[in-house]
Amino acid sequence: HKIVPHISPKKTWEGCIGGMLFCAIALSLYFAFFVYGTRDFEIQRITFGIVMFVIGLFVSVMSQLGDWLASLIKRHFGIKDFGKFMPGHGGMLDRFDSAFFTLPMAAVMAIVAMYLHLFWKEDTMKKICILGSTGSIGKQTLEVVRQNPDDFEVLGLTCSTNISLLFE
Repeated sequence: HKIVPHISPKKTWEGCIGGMLFCAIALSLYFAFFVYGTRDFEIQRITFGIVMFVIGLFVSVMSQLGDWLASLIKRHFGIKDFGKFMPGHGGMLDRFDSAFFTLPMAAVMAIVAMYLHLFWKEDTMKKICILGSTGSIGKQTLEVVRQNPDDFEVLGLTCSTNISLLFE
């Protein structure tokens, strides 16, 4: 059962679904048994495993989209391989084509996870970085931090031109 024969003639629905399930199961088991115990998560292990399973499905889809994009580029330019370094494997770029979408997605997911970790618990101090801290919004933010010292920890401040104001 070919999935996109005009782009990648050897890819099948069975391989696509099998790859998705393997990725999702491997990711959920790894995180549920190895990562879960290293951190103080606010959710149950089974819930964490289910969330990781869904993320694994998404990662697999993004990986396959990257592979299909590379195949589409090769079909468009009428070439079989991106290089001769690894004959029969599509060239060196085919070893990394899945990263086209998975790396940017992983970066976004890491940012979201960091945000959730920093702001999820209501009873913990919020860690913040203030960009443009010498401007009007930055000054107002710092004033809120000064008024609520038990709620916020400033990890970093930045400014464009008024660096001397950071030391006041």
